[in-house]
Amino acid sequence: MPRYAELIYNGMWFTPERILIQKMIDESQEFVAGTVRLQLYKGNVLVTGRKSKYSQYDPNICTFEDDQ
Repeated sequence: MPRYAELIYNGMWFTPERILIQKMIDESQEFVAGTVRLQLYKGNVLVTGRKSKYSQYDPNICTFEDDQ
């Protein structure tokens, strides 16, 4: 069981350790934003698209066809 889940399960919500872990999680998720398009089919989930203003994907550099 992850340490964060263990702290919460044991009722240690207000401990300095839990608060520190939460601050680290919040900081790491600062630039996580956007939308994801999903397709549900027979119990499976497929990602059919994603978009974010913080994306590092650049179609001008990431190509498998026109390497010029």
